Amino acid sequence: MTYYELGRLQGLVLGLLGIAGLVSYALWRSYRDKRQRRQWQQWHQWQEWQRRNSWLRMQEWQRLQMSQPLEPLVPLQAQPGEQPDDAIVR
Repeated sequence: MTYYELGRLQGLVLGLLGIAGLVSYALWRSYRDKRQRRQWQQWHQWQEWQRRNSWLRMQEWQRLQMSQPLEPLVPLQAQPGEQPDDAIVR
C-alpha cells in the first residue's frame, strides 16, 4: 500500500468518524430537547394544578365564612386580683 492510498484511507476513516460524531450529537440533542420539554410540561402542569387548587380552596374558605356568621367579639374582663394587661395574655 502506498502512502497515497494510506492517506486516502485515513481521510475516509476520519470522515466517517466525523459523520458518526455529528449523527450522535444530533441524536443526543434531540433526546435532551425532548426531555427538557417534558420536564417543562410537567412543571407547568404542576403550577397550573397548584393555582387551580389554591383558587378552589379560597372559594371553599369564602363559602364557609359566608355560611357561618362571625360571633360578636366580647372584650376580656380582668378577673379580681389581676392587672388589666393580664386579661389580654389569657
